[in-house]
Amino acid sequence: MVIEEFEESSADASQIDNRTDEEKGLTHGYEGNFKVGDRVRVIKQNLRIWSVKPYMQDGFLCDGFTGKVHSLVLYGRKKRALCSAITPIKVEFEPNGEGIPPGMFERNFFLHFDKDELELISPADS
Repeated sequence: MVIEEFEESSADASQIDNRTDEEKGLTHGYEGNFKVGDRVRVIKQNLRIWSVKPYMQDGFLCDGFTGKVHSLVLYGRKKRALCSAITPIKVEFEPNGEGIPPGMFERNFFLHFDKDELELISPADS
């Protein structure tokens, strides 16, 4: 009997899926239907950002800014396992982008969002 149980568990072990979470396509859903390359607008009102120099002390409001989805940050760097980031949509903004006050930024910058903070302006080129 013990041998039979061992054989069953050995058979089950051969069925283990060794693919990474990324390869399996697992997701938390925080990215919604957004894809890399989509043009998006920030719709979340009064969303204050503190992570961009020189605004780290007072922050700035980014509602109305438009940019392009640069990447979807869904998986950890090493093991490519699903991470718990609730703002996985990494958007790149240009200094002269629509909705961005002139002279506010000198170079491109990135911010992270969830699906409820953005609206699609135009889908990525297929």
